[in-house]
Amino acid sequence: MTISKTRRPVAAAALAALGLVLLSACNPSSYAVEQSATASALRRVGYSSITSNQVTCSDNGNVTTGSVTAIRSLCRDGSPGVSMQPATVDVVYSGSSATAVVLVSNKVALPAKPSLAGDLTDFQQVKCSFTKSGDTWTSQSCSGPVLVEVD
Repeated sequence: MTISKTRRPVAAAALAALGLVLLSACNPSSYAVEQSATASALRRVGYSSITSNQVTCSDNGNVTTGSVTAIRSLCRDGSPGVSMQPATVDVVYSGSSATAVVLVSNKVALPAKPSLAGDLTDFQQVKCSFTKSGDTWTSQSCSGPVLVEVD
């Protein structure tokens, strides 16, 4: 099958849209868990006004075994004018529950909350748990931050 030159942009757009649908289908929460966990982590390290609506995430790999899916995402404050090293977010989805582990670089955390332990090569870890009811994921609890030292 040949696609004429005038229809190539339309075909490319259709393929890109299909790719986005397939990528979002791989993520059980369409990044809602990742965005919420990242916003919670950033609030816990000193960014008190950030909301999950301001957080943008991208897929950085996933694995599915049976009914368990593990996804690594890179998430950051997507507000206009904000430049921030992304947080690494690992989420394990199992049925109607999810556990997220967020690592925020001290390069991001220390300027907002200098009282945190560690130096610029370290990370602050926040863990959050979620449950799903219908199509909605709800945060149950978060703990941390806990210093993760990198030698």
